[in-house]
Order: sequence, then structure tokens, then C-alpha cells
Amino acid sequence: METIVRFYDTVDDSLLKFAVIVAKSNGKWVFCKHKERDTYECPGGHREEGEAIDDTAKRELYEETGAIDYAIQPVCIYSVTAPDNFDGKETFGKLYYAEIQSFVSELHSEIERIELFEKLPTNWTYPEIQPLLLKEVEEKKGEERRTVLGGKKLFIRSFRESDAEKVSKMIIRTEKTTNSKDYSEEWINALEKRAQPSDILERAGWTHFYVAEENDTIIGCGAIGPFWGSETESSLFNIFVLPEYQGKGIGRKIIETLEQDEYFLRAKRVEVPASITAVNFYRKLGYDYKYGVDHPDEEQIIRLEKFRYCSSVIGSFVTVTIDRPMGSLHPEHRDIYYPINYGYVEGVKAPDGEWQDAYILGVYEPVKSFTGKVIAVIHRLDDIEDKWVVCPENESFSKKEIAEKTAFQEKFFKTEIVV
Repeated sequence: METIVRFYDTVDDSLLKFAVIVAKSNGKWVFCKHKERDTYECPGGHREEGEAIDDTAKRELYEETGAIDYAIQPVCIYSVTAPDNFDGKETFGKLYYAEIQSFVSELHSEIERIELFEKLPTNWTYPEIQPLLLKEVEEKKGEERRTVLGGKKLFIRSFRESDAEKVSKMIIRTEKTTNSKDYSEEWINALEKRAQPSDILERAGWTHFYVAEENDTIIGCGAIGPFWGSETESSLFNIFVLPEYQGKGIGRKIIETLEQDEYFLRAKRVEVPASITAVNFYRKLGYDYKYGVDHPDEEQIIRLEKFRYCSSVIGSFVTVTIDRPMGSLHPEHRDIYYPINYGYVEGVKAPDGEWQDAYILGVYEPVKSFTGKVIAVIHRLDDIEDKWVVCPENESFSKKEIAEKTAFQEKFFKTEIVV
């Protein structure tokens, strides 16, 4: 049996047993030399009982490299299946990328020393695994996100603690210049008080924060993190580009970076608290008014949102297996009568682990199976499930009609209909 390495976007957190960190310092690869081995390995190790996997990564990075000033971000989930590993069972870990600025002077662990390499070493501790992990990091995240705009190189990288003052000054200058046409001086001054270096560090502590650089000058920033602690919803924060760099595609590149981040990929819904000034920018990128409200709230913010999963499925054709045909009763709740056909899309897993559920509209008799177009997603705000709405290719239904036809079941939930 050969060693097999696989990669995933997400798995259940309880399956994650290891954290491995691919790291660089000053452009060089960081590898560890164990006291009992003559080979090199990436920092990483076992998750301790009750420990958050992100904390495992930070602990192992410090213990094995002595990193004290660094930026770390998750890349993906990996798994290893090997005959000499857990009786051949597939085991899962989380892969990270880190940029290290400084180290402690002396290590106090099983690691003899760290070494920095211009080129990757050839004497790996785990030659069937580690090269594949590094390749995945380079392909999915890259050493740095680089692009050329207007003939100049733009770098988008993870935030470092030493960036806080520069980011603060950049945000404040942008607010005073760009947002002044839409907001009062009093409002901007209040924002300035919340954009001090300490505030930036606090935000970077619980989000994945990025900065855009040109010639070592920070010209933009953006962050993404959980929406009020949710594991299925995320939010964008602190997206700014210096006034003289606006209109050059830099803001779009920052959004693209955030939309490749783990917090975006895991989310069903992503919200952005937008200034009046920035609303059109976000709407061009697919974000729409939350609850249809297109005017500022009491904080003078317009809240926009994007349903990541919904936007990718609407318009696609699927085959629905009908297990609750028109005219039937719910198998457990006999007071629920199905006036339309209802079933599931085999092969598409929903968040509850079952096949994706779907309502069928435009078919007026009981059927066993139906192939049609997804025209809407009913997003349940108080449940982990969403429901697809499928109908014949040439038919369409308004949000109001969809709400009326599915109310027999959706009336028990708080929902939004995405079309």
C-alpha cells in the first residue's frame, strides 16, 4: 500500500489531529532539524486534547522554530493514508503558511536547530508527504500574491504586527480624503479614533488580515473573519485603498484575495458593512443589499451580502429524486401536507450531512424524479440547511410566488430567498 496524500477545503473539526506549517523567513524556506534525525521537516505536530487547531499551529511554530514575530494563515486541510500510519486509516491535519520575521535566540524542544534554505532540501524526514504539502501551499496560496497593475508590481501578503502603524495612517488618510464627500467631519473623526494601531492589532488578532504593497509601501488593506462568531457566515472588514491608487484594480485584487481565504470558502453568507462611498464598488463584485435595504442604518453604514454557495448553483440543471410527492404528508410531522413535489439531489451533500433538499415548482402532478433548473435558494437564517427551488427550464417564479408556494414548510423558519 502506497502513501496517499489528499487535500480538502474543509472537514469536521473533530477529525483534525495535526497542524503543519510551511514557513518562510526573509524569502527563505524554514525547516527544522530534529535532535535524533539527520533529515529536515516542516514545523508541526499533534493537536492536544481540547486545543483549537489554529492554536496547535501557533504553538508548534513557536516550539519548533522559536518564531515570535510572524504572520500565519490557514491554507487547506490535508490527509495521509499510509500502511504504517494509524493502521492504514486516513488521518487529517490542517496546513498553514507562515512568514516569520524574528526568532528566539535558543530553542528548548526536541528540535536541534532550524535552517533557512534558498532551495528546498532533498533529505526530507517524510519524503512522500512534505514535498506535496509545499507544492499545495505554492499552488493554492503562493509565497505571495503578485500581480502587475499599470506596469508596477503589486504584492498582497498577510499582515504583520509591525504593519499596524502604517495601516492605521493609511486608513485614516483614506477616510479623510475619499469618504469626506459622503460623511461629516464628526463621523470621520469618530472613525479615526477606531483606526488606531491598537485597533488594527486587535482586529488582526481574530481575522485574516492582508495588506497590499507597492515598492514596500502599504497602499491598501482588507480583512475577513467570522460574522459574530458564526461558523457558516463571515464578514469583510477594513477594506481601504489610498486615494491616489483607487480606480486601478487594487481594491478588486484585495477582494479576490479575501474570497480565496478560508473564512470565505467555508461561509454560506458573507457580509460587508459598506460606507456610502463604497457601495457601488461592492455591488459590481456581486454583493447586494441585505434584506433589500439600500439606505444607511443608524451607524451610517449600508450592509451588503453575498451568498457564496447560492450564486454558484443558481442557473444549474439538477435531477431531483422525489421522496415526498405532491399530495403526501410529512413522514414524522403528519400535520404538514405537501402541495408541491419535494425531494433531494443525490450526490450533493448539504451542511446537515444529507443530500441537498429541493422544492419543485411548475410541475402540477406527483412525480418520482424531475430534471430542471435551479432558480432560487431559500436560505434559512436560523437553521444550517438551505433549500433549492427547481422548475422547468422555460418557467420562472418571483420571490413572492416562491415564498407563497413553500410557506407550508418554510413558515417555521426565518428565511431569505436568493434568486
